[in-house]
Amino acid sequence: MDEITKLKQRIELLERLVGSFARPDIFIFTKDIEFRNGAKIGISATTKLGFYGQTPIAQPSDISAPSGGSTIDTQARTAINTIITDLANLGLTGT
Repeated sequence: MDEITKLKQRIELLERLVGSFARPDIFIFTKDIEFRNGAKIGISATTKLGFYGQTPIAQPSDISAPSGGSTIDTQARTAINTIITDLANLGLTGT
């Protein structure tokens, strides 16, 4: 088999592979996806996302830090504020 024929076969194989997961409006992956240099999912706060079969929604608004109350638990508030910050930093809530 000559080199041109081999190259044509490799191109056809690559076209079939790409065609098996790329469609005009969606990508279908049948294996795990690994992002090595970071990735963005959703391009704005109005881009809808859903996880584990849930209906996709836009980014929820920010979560207010705890305040007031008759009992002040400083350690709990510190933990809650850390969670709020982490969710905002991940983009899972507004800032």
